[in-house]
Amino acid sequence: MFAATAVPSALFFLGMLFVPADGLYVTDFADGVAPHGRLLRIDRRGRVTEVARGFAAPNAIAIDSRGHLYVSDSFAGTITRVRP
Repeated sequence: MFAATAVPSALFFLGMLFVPADGLYVTDFADGVAPHGRLLRIDRRGRVTEVARGFAAPNAIAIDSRGHLYVSDSFAGTITRVRP
């Protein structure tokens, strides 16, 4: 994980997933330029943590029974497993 940051003023959220124990995960398309897309977590206090980066166009998030997150990247045509 990367350091917690303030919420940037220009975000483009395409996918969202609420996990009660962790908070809200969102995919941020950023400025629309690959590979600036990223996965962010927003906790209950509103703190934003960058969980993963380097996506071309992250657009959806899923979670499995072990807590692994999966991010689909439509421009790259991939699904990436991410450990929160």
